[in-house]
Amino acid sequence: MMLSLLIGMLSVAEAGVTDWKIRPHVKPILSATVFDDGSNRQYALRGGGSAGVTYKQKKSGLKLKGLTRAQYTQVWAPKVSGSETRVGTVIGPWYRVAGLNLGVDYVINEYANQYVSLDQAHSVNPTLGAVADIRVASLSVVAGPSYFVGANQRESVNWNTASFPGFGDEFFWSAQARVGIGPMGVGAGVTKRYTAYGEEFIGGVGLSLF
Repeated sequence: MMLSLLIGMLSVAEAGVTDWKIRPHVKPILSATVFDDGSNRQYALRGGGSAGVTYKQKKSGLKLKGLTRAQYTQVWAPKVSGSETRVGTVIGPWYRVAGLNLGVDYVINEYANQYVSLDQAHSVNPTLGAVADIRVASLSVVAGPSYFVGANQRESVNWNTASFPGFGDEFFWSAQARVGIGPMGVGAGVTKRYTAYGEEFIGGVGLSLF
């Protein structure tokens, strides 16, 4: 996975800027979250945004398409706190209206409520995604594990007893839909994250500015 990602990024550098269509990426984020530790549920709002650039090759047929961005979100609710910083790249083959992408993010996150506390952890999050886009509407799904980096990180999921067949120290999947014309659009999505301390469900809507 990492080798394919590096090959894609090297192709971007070697092809030259004139062979690629590059545009800014700006996306405010606002969603509702539910954290379930098996006995209690805690509700909160999650807000923030991401910024970076999207790029795709200027040619017909099979091409490469990608996104490099930094993203920050924070959780707001009485007796609930948390934040996540995510920096990384996704890139992959694209043909007409559909494509696949491989990515990797460096993630720093933490979460706490009156029943459970996830200490701050640093992790690497490789991802695999699929996208379909017919100009006025798009649908994407992505999933991947998180692997903690360094010592003294929080507890990992025991997949032998978990209800979901994931892997890694933690795992997530996400589905997103978008309707719009050109760079402007409105999207909605759901994300499920599996941790050793419980499961987090995130659902909300967002506005794509570019």
